[in-house]
Amino acid sequence: MKLSNSRRPRKGRERHKHLTYFKLEKALPTPGCPICNLVQASIETFFDAFLYEKVNDVGLRTRFNADAGVCNRHAYQLLGCHDGLAIAVMYRPLLELAVDAVGRGADAPGNRGACFICDTEREAEERYLSALAEFLDDKELESSFVSSSGLCLPHYELVRRRAPEMPQWFVEFHTGKYARLLEGVKRYLDAANWSLGEKRPKLTPEEERVWTEVIALYSGYAGMPPRSNR
Repeated sequence: MKLSNSRRPRKGRERHKHLTYFKLEKALPTPGCPICNLVQASIETFFDAFLYEKVNDVGLRTRFNADAGVCNRHAYQLLGCHDGLAIAVMYRPLLELAVDAVGRGADAPGNRGACFICDTEREAEERYLSALAEFLDDKELESSFVSSSGLCLPHYELVRRRAPEMPQWFVEFHTGKYARLLEGVKRYLDAANWSLGEKRPKLTPEEERVWTEVIALYSGYAGMPPRSNR
């Protein structure tokens, strides 16, 4: 991995900050990985628009029927929206096909992993990852980013794949962040180790909750696809 302290724009093209960049910058003060937060917000917005405006969209309905629904993960997220009418409208044609297939002794249609909601999720994630990777050498972004919670480990690795050069500040910031969490976990474990006797550390309320940070940092947001899939 090549590190760089350079803040000059990459040669060969002029860069312009766009809406995706400003959304990224605006998300930095919010606790948690900004990419995770932005992707989840994008999916929530998509669900709202889909359920209340686009259930009868011909293009989406055609894709939904062709894929035999959506993936298991997003089907249950759809269920969590508690919109029975939308679910009934969308799944009725699939159930009709299933009834006919079962009656004929044929294979009933079922989703095999193709999912337009997954596509929307990947597109949103790629936009924000690419914007961050493009502007890693930007002073304004650095100034805002170092006051943020930083990236979860999966999104750090995905940015690293996209950035031809990793600025020293970005690497050091995340190295420190991950190292502090590790030390917090060690201290938490020491506090639970009765064999240490009086040497057991006394934890602050914040230190007692360190374990809640581990999954989000190591695995990203709930339901996040494996890195190997992107």
